[in-house]
Amino acid sequence: LVSVVTEHGNIKSNTVVCAGGAWSSLFCHPLGISLPQLTVRNTVARTAPAEAITSGAVWSQPVALRRRRDDGYTVAHGSAAEHFLDGASFRNFAKFLPAMLREIGAIRLRPRSTLLRDLNSTLRWPLDAVSPFERTRVLNPPPSPKIIREIRRNLDRHFPVLKDSPFVETWAGMIDVTPDVKPIISTCDELPGFYIATGFSGHGFGIGPGAGEALAKLVTNVDPDIDLNPFRLGRFFDGSKLSLGPTL
Repeated sequence: LVSVVTEHGNIKSNTVVCAGGAWSSLFCHPLGISLPQLTVRNTVARTAPAEAITSGAVWSQPVALRRRRDDGYTVAHGSAAEHFLDGASFRNFAKFLPAMLREIGAIRLRPRSTLLRDLNSTLRWPLDAVSPFERTRVLNPPPSPKIIREIRRNLDRHFPVLKDSPFVETWAGMIDVTPDVKPIISTCDELPGFYIATGFSGHGFGIGPGAGEALAKLVTNVDPDIDLNPFRLGRFFDGSKLSLGPTL
């Protein structure tokens, strides 16, 4: 490892961290690194200010909500995430099957989307050519109207005091998921000096600070204070028995 090729030129370095989220697997593929990763879309809504029924967060399968500082609520479906089928879905089918079976009622399969088709249009490209990351710089999928309607119906049913509080904003995000729904924080045997931090499977906001500190210590050869072996990339290929992490 001697440098990183960017659209603005080469950056010399013998140490590189790939923390590309949903792009990580695609980025690693031309380097000869197999990284099992799929994406799911989660849809979320925000209500207008409403009566305080909790100061924290509430989760159930029909609906999940969190009180906001503006006195509204961030609201999501407690058990609905969409996966858009593409080539990676079939390449990684066997590794993801246990997680899919556990989430059988929550993961909704959808036809391949234009957004992901543009991103995954090629698995290899010349380093001096326009990369897929330049063609699709931001994964900003539209929210699912159907799931928004389900969120509204479930919220009104289970929290009728919020029935008159309208949704003032809706959005969605693409979550990068690993086969055991746990992150990868790892060195890379195929490319010494290359480190991977990805696959946080919807929990990155919560564990990101600790993961970042652990990764920084890993890169600088400092004892990370926690055992990172369960998060190594090799667990998906060395015959290790995988245990599934938290639900999405």
